[in-house]
Amino acid sequence: MRRSTLLGLCLFVSACSTQPTPNVVETGPRVLGLVEVTAGEQATVKWVAPDADTLSALDLSSIPAGLDVQVVPTTIPYFDANGTRYLYSQFKVRNGKGSIPNSDLKNVTFLALDNTTTLGDTAIVSMRNAAGASITSVDVARSLRPTHRMDTSSVVQALGADLQLFSESDVSAFANSFPWGFGVRHCLDVNCDAYDKTLPGNPALNQFDGRVTLAFKTPITTSANTPKSASMLYLVVADNTTNARVVQSSEEQLTGTVAGKSTVPTGFDLVKLPGSGLPGGTQLGNVRVAGTASTTTTTLLTRPSLTASNATLQQGQAVTYAVSGSDPQGSALTYSVSSGTLPAGLTLNASTGAVSGTPSSYGTSSVTFRATNASGEFDEKIVTLTVTATPPSVTVGNQSLTQGQSANFTVTASDPQDLTLTYSLAQGSTLPVGLSLNASTGVVSGTPTVFGTFPVTFQVTNSGGGTTSKTVTLSVTATAPSITLGNQSLTQGQAANFNVTASDPQNLSLTYSLAQGSTLLAGLSLDGSTGVVSGTPSVFGTFPVTFQVTNSGGASATKTITLTITATPPSVTVGNQTLLQGQSANFTVTASDPQSLSLTYSLAQGSTLPAGLSLNGSTGVVSGTPSTAGTTSVTFQVTNSGGGTASKTITITVNSTSGLLDTTFGTGGKVTTPVGTSTDDARTLVMQPDGKLVAAGYTFNGSNFDFALVRYNSNGTLDTTFGSGGKITTPIGTSHDVAFALVVQSDGKLVAAGYTSNGTNDDFALVRYNSNGSLDTTFGTNGKVTTDFGMSADFAYALVVQPDGKLVAAGATYNGSNSDLALVRYNSNGSLDTTFGTSGKVTTPIGTSDDQAHALVMQPDGKLVAAGQASNGSNNDFALVRYNSNGTLDTTFGSGGKITTTSYGIAHALVMQSDGKLIAAGETYNGSTYDFALVRYNSNGTLDTTFGANGKVTPPVGTSQDRAYALVMQPDGKLVAAGYASNGTNYDFALVRYNSNGTLDTTFGTNGKVTTDFGMSGGIAFALVVQSDGKLVAAGYSYSPTYDFALVRYLP
Repeated sequence: MRRSTLLGLCLFVSACSTQPTPNVVETGPRVLGLVEVTAGEQATVKWVAPDADTLSALDLSSIPAGLDVQVVPTTIPYFDANGTRYLYSQFKVRNGKGSIPNSDLKNVTFLALDNTTTLGDTAIVSMRNAAGASITSVDVARSLRPTHRMDTSSVVQALGADLQLFSESDVSAFANSFPWGFGVRHCLDVNCDAYDKTLPGNPALNQFDGRVTLAFKTPITTSANTPKSASMLYLVVADNTTNARVVQSSEEQLTGTVAGKSTVPTGFDLVKLPGSGLPGGTQLGNVRVAGTASTTTTTLLTRPSLTASNATLQQGQAVTYAVSGSDPQGSALTYSVSSGTLPAGLTLNASTGAVSGTPSSYGTSSVTFRATNASGEFDEKIVTLTVTATPPSVTVGNQSLTQGQSANFTVTASDPQDLTLTYSLAQGSTLPVGLSLNASTGVVSGTPTVFGTFPVTFQVTNSGGGTTSKTVTLSVTATAPSITLGNQSLTQGQAANFNVTASDPQNLSLTYSLAQGSTLLAGLSLDGSTGVVSGTPSVFGTFPVTFQVTNSGGASATKTITLTITATPPSVTVGNQTLLQGQSANFTVTASDPQSLSLTYSLAQGSTLPAGLSLNGSTGVVSGTPSTAGTTSVTFQVTNSGGGTASKTITITVNSTSGLLDTTFGTGGKVTTPVGTSTDDARTLVMQPDGKLVAAGYTFNGSNFDFALVRYNSNGTLDTTFGSGGKITTPIGTSHDVAFALVVQSDGKLVAAGYTSNGTNDDFALVRYNSNGSLDTTFGTNGKVTTDFGMSADFAYALVVQPDGKLVAAGATYNGSNSDLALVRYNSNGSLDTTFGTSGKVTTPIGTSDDQAHALVMQPDGKLVAAGQASNGSNNDFALVRYNSNGTLDTTFGSGGKITTTSYGIAHALVMQSDGKLIAAGETYNGSTYDFALVRYNSNGTLDTTFGANGKVTPPVGTSQDRAYALVMQPDGKLVAAGYASNGTNYDFALVRYNSNGTLDTTFGTNGKVTTDFGMSGGIAFALVVQSDGKLVAAGYSYSPTYDFALVRYLP
């Protein structure tokens, strides 16, 4: 099939891409467009664009005649039967471009053309075999015969109405050719068995009411040569004046049938094919691919070829521009502009294609040039003709700049039409590194980093595209050296040395000097080769100096700095200091200046004084009261008015006052009080809510001992509102009366407990005093109560007051052989509480010998715990007994309510912690002497192994006998025991403070221990209280030279 035949058909019937003109009756087939269709596997549809020579998939609005053709998917688009392969594909057709009106189309046919003289020149583009490979081998017969409609059910239909034929009389351009093709049905039912041949125009966008089935049959040979799909070119035509045709093929002529029917359907014309001498029978019956090797061309149409290119012209300058073309048939060409206009001032020569003239305005024109041959065939090209405006004029001269210095100059330009200008560098031209050009203003700015001579071409373009260039020379001179030097601080009389550091970007040699008018101060000099300043300044002050550095290229740089010469520093004298926490301190940082300059005292940066101290900046005096113990390294700094500074680092040690005597109490922290004329001994001490202290014990009246009470003000002076001058003595029996315990009731009354003797027997004795020291006659008999257990020796050593006001005394009673623990509970009026024990009394044997209670505490649950000693006849052990509130033994405690702890000692004191644990304090024998001893018990009486060593702590205090008689617990949980320490000759008050785990509190006294000497044979502390301010007051006796009440108060 000759391609010229296709083009001729397009020209003969109408343009392939145009629509019919309304109200015009057309006769014969009307060409709708060219399309390539692949039938069989991978069916596709590709329209030929109206203005191109290549196939492409077009969008709906670009499809020729608005005929939208899409594939109807089929699972297996071929089948084999009786040595024949049937290929088929069904396509759906829609007559409409969307919003653009389309007329109805009748007898739409996909027409394939064949030439009678050249078998190889067929409509077949390509075929692929069952393996999917292209069938292109040489000398292999490959043929396709069109067959009647085939449904996707793989059944050949006998209707015969889809295979169409046009004769020479229908299309005169088809000389000696029988065009054939497949007609499009307009479906009237779902299976499209009922149909007509008219496609209505403009159906809904998704409504495809047309169907066309392309069906072929071919002999089955090898898999390599049996087609699986075939692609063919079709001319799509419509015929609104001719009936539908039924084709009778050569095979059907032999049988005398028309598509298996004996008659032609109503409304169809019968077309019979004449015979032919071509191989394979009639022309229609055998369409084949050439049996010679060839390359399929993509050129579908034979028409002129036009060459035209975009061009840039200049306003006001003559133009030389032309288009050219060639025609395959050698026909002369005529050139024209089919769309758009040439720029004003230009004309086109229709014979030569030359464009000439002078454009009078600038702008961009889109022009479509056309080359037409004698047959009316043409080719078109769209080009852009850009006319640039008349260029601007540029004014800029050569420039001299300096390397490393800011530069700024302007490329000046003017435009004859006052168009907007843009500034740039011509291609290949660059500015020296460091400079940039502002494209909007023409300003060149920046700092050049190189030196030398640089030719630069500037280009100025106006908004109409007109461009002018100007080349200038930029001369950049070398950069001066750079100087790195800061202000210098030197010291008068001390050697100085510093460098004026400079660098040169070109590594040129440098010379150092002082700028004109600048001088160095006396004693310093500058080395001109090295830049070193050295010497010893002889004066002090502040001096500005300007240094100058010059490179061998003559470029110079200067730098002004300040030389600050501080005066010769002063000398400082101050030694390490030892101060006491909480006590006023004062010492002086001494300094002298060689030039007698004024001095200022300060702390070096980062150095601080101990809290509570301050430094006088004018005098150097450090004063204040240090509040925190510890050692601090302090650096003092002394500066004279000339800036000379000297520093001195010392160590300030602030020793803790914890355990030191409180000198605000008594005399130096001690108070001794004679009550009688001979022996006076304080055995117990209480603090009243008002802070007054009451000590109780006994005094010798010349014949025997009497109860003795002394009340002190908070500063240790006697409270003269109490008794007689602060003292009270109370006889009870006819012999010795001794108080060992004292309590303060909530009403302020005082109750003392101990024993009274008639010379033969000893009994428990309690005396209650009013707050002024007078006997409370509502208690017992005139304020006194004695309790006899029946034998000879009953002693009360401890006393507690219950929340209900009842009193419980604890001590010992003699059973005829030895002593037992004894407890007595009294009603608030002094009568025996018969609900307790037996008629108010309880006796408890523990060991096999003497058992005594020396301390007593009441638990929050009302239970009572007594502590003291249990003896087996050879030695004593710590003993604790817990009683229920009715006096019976608490069998949940220890063993049947009793505990003994082997310690070879005696418990004299007992305290209870908030967690219910009990701590007893007293003495223990270490094999040669006695030491302080503390034992802590869990609430069930077992040893608390987290305390000390398995619950016990036994630190020695002195070098000989040490005994603890009192124990208090501080609010912070620390424990303080008081008693005495002996050096083998004398006794001293002794206090030891323990951490809550039993370790010594080394912040107290010396490693946790404090001893207080009263002189001569010393003294013993039997009682201890802790004040609300944390201070500790111990009470006992001192001997100097008689025994007197003694109190000592210690700082916390």
